[in-house]
Amino acid sequence: TKETLLQIIKERILPGTTIMSDCWCSYDCLNSEGYRHQTVNHTYNFVNPETKAHTQHVERLWREVRWKAGNKRHHMFGHLMEFLFRFKHTVYQKRFHEIFKNIATLYRPISTDNDPKTTQDTTPPETEPVAITEIIPPTPISTHSIVAPILTAKESICQCHKSPPSKNALI
Repeated sequence: TKETLLQIIKERILPGTTIMSDCWCSYDCLNSEGYRHQTVNHTYNFVNPETKAHTQHVERLWREVRWKAGNKRHHMFGHLMEFLFRFKHTVYQKRFHEIFKNIATLYRPISTDNDPKTTQDTTPPETEPVAITEIIPPTPISTHSIVAPILTAKESICQCHKSPPSKNALI
């Protein structure tokens, strides 16, 4: 309903924000509520010729997220978080490094010996922990076995530096 939509918008979007939408009547109140509302009528055009408003970017992004999520509602949050992680970290080669930085922020080293270099530090980290919503994308590895594949991948990276790969090695 119009009331529900307005309540959600007020909770999540700052006044003064420009909202672009189709011509659904429930959006009509947005200008009077402190938002800049621009519309596009898809019956006539995909871009409003006066304001240049369009919804193509949002619809494309939603199509990507929805395609990955499939029909399983319980997978939607994980797929959305993966999408946001990939969207935020566009350079493919740096994503793995970002994952390790997030892990290092969230988990301190643990050791069973009394070596002060490796025992768990109980002091809080110097930086604020990364929000859980920005952590590791849940696919292609399962959220239940996330540590083992990462450690295995890290070990294989270290092994690559020890000796050059053979010509037949798979990379």
